[in-house]
Amino acid sequence: MLRLYDLTVEYLDNPIGIDAPAPRFSWKLESDQKDTLQTAYELRINGKPVSHAESGQSTLVAYTGEALKPRSRYSWGGNRLG
Repeated sequence: MLRLYDLTVEYLDNPIGIDAPAPRFSWKLESDQKDTLQTAYELRINGKPVSHAESGQSTLVAYTGEALKPRSRYSWGGNRLG
């Protein structure tokens, strides 16, 4: 089983009022399989994919999607881990 945890945006667990035009996302990966590494990611905002890369990067991944609207609530998560 793979699980993401410690998801943050601009180092914040539950960010409110972020004004960064390209906020940075970070996460940690947990697996019950030994020596599991991330080789790719897909960042989703409100369930829609906004960026992806064949990369093991999981710290300070910059947002590259459409401009985020002020005073709006967004949720995020990732998948495509392997």
